[in-house]
Amino acid sequence: MEKELSAVSVNAPDVELSDEMKRVITEITSRTPELLKGLYAVGEWLWLEFETKPDETIRSNIKGLGFHWNRKRKLWQCSCGVYSRSSDDDPRKRYGRRSFAC
Repeated sequence: MEKELSAVSVNAPDVELSDEMKRVITEITSRTPELLKGLYAVGEWLWLEFETKPDETIRSNIKGLGFHWNRKRKLWQCSCGVYSRSSDDDPRKRYGRRSFAC
């Protein structure tokens, strides 16, 4: 039976998660649940932050899920199939951030 995902909104409205966001979160939960503490949604994208550089195995794993390194924001991002132009503004100010827990 698949674990039910729960989310805690932090300065973000409750929005429905897309199927792609649910897929990525479920994969992270099953492969490396410790990553959930640094995972959050900003609009329709997932962002993943680490206190230190993750090892190659973790980097390879999250790249396989569609994450890429954003050197400007210093975090990993997954567009979950929603693409937009780069912005100088911080999307967290517009969309807030939604953290996840199991």
